Amino acid sequence: MNQRRWYDNDPILSKAMKILETSDDRFQIQVALNLIKIIIEHNIESNTFNTVEDILTAVDEGRCEKGSERWYDLDLTIRTAVQMLEKCPEEMQSKI
Repeated sequence: MNQRRWYDNDPILSKAMKILETSDDRFQIQVALNLIKIIIEHNIESNTFNTVEDILTAVDEGRCEKGSERWYDLDLTIRTAVQMLEKCPEEMQSKI
């Protein structure tokens, strides 16, 4: 079975994303900010991101063209968090 979205490969991650998608804006932003903080802390430990530019580049690489936005593309903070999560190794995604 071919999954449509990258996070559907992991049932727990898929469920978490569904909950996030259907939550109110304030909760989404709160979760997104926490995700960014956790991912940055993990990536500093593993030396994946050495500079802020590395983080911004990783986020920018996952952007969609206008007109094909995903639910998390509508807010910069949420999109940043989800893109950073997508770039994490699967093992780290599960932990987070």
